[in-house]
Amino acid sequence: MGKLLTSPNDPCAWCSYHPDEARAYGDAVILAMIQDALGYRWCEEHRYRGEFVNLAASLGWPALESDLGNIAQGPYYYAIGAVFYEEALLLLLYVALEIFDETQAAS
Repeated sequence: MGKLLTSPNDPCAWCSYHPDEARAYGDAVILAMIQDALGYRWCEEHRYRGEFVNLAASLGWPALESDLGNIAQGPYYYAIGAVFYEEALLLLLYVALEIFDETQAAS
């Protein structure tokens, strides 16, 4: 998992949420920020995107193939996936990464 940030400099890579801007507009700040292995920052709502990157980093950035979506090997492709893929595809690939991790551990 990513490192919990108390005062991030950058907004969430997905929704542009930034705690300092929320304070400026008087909104309640309830979202924590994490930073993933590539340096992207994520709000609590989109934390799974950073966890996807962190899991991929821990597994050596494997290429994944499924009937519904693919991702090539390497950090560049995982950065693109984390920032631009829709939630359903990203979560599918996250599950595929977890299965990949389990099969590697069983080997």
